Amino acid sequence: MAQTMLGMPTPTIPHSAQMRAAAPPAATPQAEAPPAATPRAATPQAKFAGTLLGIARPGIAPNPDRTQNLAHSSSVAESKESPTTPVEIAAPSFNVIGAPFPTSRPLWKNAAFLAGGVGLAAAIGGGIALLRPSTLDVQVHQFTIDDEGNDELKVSCPQCPEGTQLILGKVKSTIHKGEASLQPSAPLKLGKNELKFRLIAPDGEELRARPVVVPVAFRVNANWNGRHADAPYAEIVVSAPPKSIIQIDGKQIGSESGTAKHTVSFAKEATGENEKLRSVAVDLPVTVKIDKKTRRTSAALSGVITPLSLSSPASHHQLAGKPLTINGRTSADAEVEIAGKKIQADSQGLFSLTLESVQPGPLLVRAHTPRTLTRTVQLHLVKRVKFPKKLVTRFKNIKKGALVNISGNVLESRVSNGTTVALLEVDKGCSAPPCLLRAVYGEPVALRPNRRVRILGEATGGSPLTLRVRRFH
Repeated sequence: MAQTMLGMPTPTIPHSAQMRAAAPPAATPQAEAPPAATPRAATPQAKFAGTLLGIARPGIAPNPDRTQNLAHSSSVAESKESPTTPVEIAAPSFNVIGAPFPTSRPLWKNAAFLAGGVGLAAAIGGGIALLRPSTLDVQVHQFTIDDEGNDELKVSCPQCPEGTQLILGKVKSTIHKGEASLQPSAPLKLGKNELKFRLIAPDGEELRARPVVVPVAFRVNANWNGRHADAPYAEIVVSAPPKSIIQIDGKQIGSESGTAKHTVSFAKEATGENEKLRSVAVDLPVTVKIDKKTRRTSAALSGVITPLSLSSPASHHQLAGKPLTINGRTSADAEVEIAGKKIQADSQGLFSLTLESVQPGPLLVRAHTPRTLTRTVQLHLVKRVKFPKKLVTRFKNIKKGALVNISGNVLESRVSNGTTVALLEVDKGCSAPPCLLRAVYGEPVALRPNRRVRILGEATGGSPLTLRVRRFH
């Protein structure tokens, strides 16, 4: 060979990039086929600049909301109260489906059921009083719940001058082409909500607007309060009048207070290594019976689980009594927690952490971003690794994911930031020499060239074929 396979100089690792060791590269995580959402995708491939043993040096470190239009619905409570001050002017009944957000973020479908429509409040006296010219009509034509569970009102005021400030309490918005959106500082309550808007014209004049009545029959809110739990879960909360009968996914849930909560666990989907974003989704029927009248809707949500894969150590690692280095890849800038220590992945998702002292037992590696669910990978650290029954012993039979027990001659070896990387030439089952294996071990081990070693490891693919070594023997 004209050039050594280890010949490239070691790049400098940014101080923020690691606790000690650097992570072998893989490519950007990508989205696998989702059940209900389609995050972006890219397939990881190991690439080594100038050396078959090369390890990339990680730096330590992963919108406008879409809203659904109001849909007319027959499953809304009709107001049966006699007109009082303020009065609801007749308007169509409708339910409101909460705002989903862009496909890169989880989709929640929340609902607020409006009773009797949305109307203007007006003084009465033998009929609706005539408006003074200075009084403007403000109308709420859409009521949604965003991805954080906040109410959002779509408001129209055709008579308002362009640029008029719309104020509700301490919340402000600007009217553009007769419309504005704002989030009330507190969720609308069940029943009738009288909203008193203030209008400030561009020239500073305060305009008069009549109050608006927004009646809410009940609310359904699906949220990701448990996205960063050790076992991630979604929560569905239904709020209805006291003594309502509430069913979620066919099960009667609730209390005398009229509030029902139901959780959906994604622990199974979020456990184990996955190089890609994993999409999850659920759509559960919700039934609310109020005063013998039954209304039906659904609580739908979707999200993505953080990708997380390790380049070392192997899932079952035989301890050699040296510091253990964990290298891997996740979403860009994700928070990674290893044995209770928190670090941040770099802009490519690479991370590395060296533990000076470890004991036999399970070791948990977790990763998440603010918008994605936590993924957990469990490592098994043991004094002596057992040999599985099914093992690949010939080079030509090695495939990604296989457990391999094979011997080879050491061509090159080095310890890079606590991780041992060796290049072996294998003859057994080799039909087109040279047959090369790249072996990665999470502790420093001295392997002399031309030494013959046998390894038990997990094939991770790549070129040359890479094994995460469980043990040398």
